[in-house]
Amino acid sequence: TGIHPRTLKIDSGAEFYLCTEFRELLQLKSFEMTSRKSVQVTIEYNNRLQAAAAKSGKSLIEKHPRALLEKLGKIEPKITKCITDKNYKCA
Repeated sequence: TGIHPRTLKIDSGAEFYLCTEFRELLQLKSFEMTSRKSVQVTIEYNNRLQAAAAKSGKSLIEKHPRALLEKLGKIEPKITKCITDKNYKCA
């Protein structure tokens, strides 16, 4: 289909931390993400990802909007559980 497999996954490290920063900064919630908003957020995410890659001298692959939505969907239940359990320690 012409889509690189790594565009569909947000790995740990810089990609993950940028995703969590974006989630906090933009108050992203997967259930509020429309197709248009998802694309707009992913474009900005990829711009920041490329800037971080240029700064560190590493190459990172731009992400597909689906990757960001899937990562948000995995992060949100973990955050909710920590809040309901009143567990605010870093894992």
